[in-house]
Amino acid sequence: MKNIYCEKCDKMVNPKVETTEMNFEIKGKEIKINGERIYCDECGEELFVKDLINNNLKKAYKKYSIDHNLVLPDEIKEIRNSYGLNQVLFSKILGLGEATIKRYESGSLVSPKNSEIIKSSSNPKIMRKMLEDNKENISLTEYNQIDIILQNINENIIENFREEEIKATHKNINLSKVEALFAYFVEKINQTEKKDSYFTKILKLLWLTDKLYYIENIIKMTNMKYAYIDHGPVPESREDILKYIKKKNIIELSEEEIPFDDGSTVIAQKLSPKDTTYKKYLTKKEEEIAEKIWNAFGDMSSKKLGDEVTHKFNEWKNTNIGDNTEFDTKGIEIFKEYF
Repeated sequence: MKNIYCEKCDKMVNPKVETTEMNFEIKGKEIKINGERIYCDECGEELFVKDLINNNLKKAYKKYSIDHNLVLPDEIKEIRNSYGLNQVLFSKILGLGEATIKRYESGSLVSPKNSEIIKSSSNPKIMRKMLEDNKENISLTEYNQIDIILQNINENIIENFREEEIKATHKNINLSKVEALFAYFVEKINQTEKKDSYFTKILKLLWLTDKLYYIENIIKMTNMKYAYIDHGPVPESREDILKYIKKKNIIELSEEEIPFDDGSTVIAQKLSPKDTTYKKYLTKKEEEIAEKIWNAFGDMSSKKLGDEVTHKFNEWKNTNIGDNTEFDTKGIEIFKEYF
């Protein structure tokens, strides 16, 4: 370290650095760190250096952030760089002040609210929503540039996906039947006036198809493993299934903001047909089952399918939320209510 002026000695002196335990009070909490102090090597007087004081404070902020699960400066920089954005533009897209990200990356303490905003932006889908919500903060050129970046990120996620990741979860899955049913139902839905081909709805139609097929044949058509969540049955690792279907060029994938009665909104994944020839992987008998399901339930919303149909089956009644479901051969009377 270069020489520092000592007032007591009234000259430039060689500083001596010592590591010592320091206590800081941050947001009413006592934080202990191993900080550094500088002393005059000749008279022993403590020397105060602005940069050193700031570094000690940043260490305390970092310790507080770790203890309270707040995003760290290096993590913010990593998220921002993953989108190729400068600090100002990143701040604007997140709806924060222009200098906010710069301060946080320099070690300033992040508020809990802003920490969650920044963390969630690491998800490209949420980043997309933030971009749309705050696009009035940026120029059209900047918007278009970021739009392309997000599209490329999504394509890379799809492209890097491996089929083995599905088979690790669904050991006996018949992927050709999964492909065929997606192609079948997406095409059917997009021929209707509503075109409500949301991912969650199609998953319920797949479950009903597998269930009816199981009742008649003691085996599922797709051999997918299903779990139950609050709103009904879904395949295990459903996002991997979606990536696979997208990679196979069976569907185009987009996102749509859906409003609720309470004024809130949710981003839903919407599918449109791209290559419906995958339907040929269904046998005549399998297509007849799919057609029965479509004719009975195709006009229902995803919510109605869950509330009024799938919840009636034993697989829902006898399974805890989040657990895998085991099919049985009961339930044909439920189907007959709609056939």
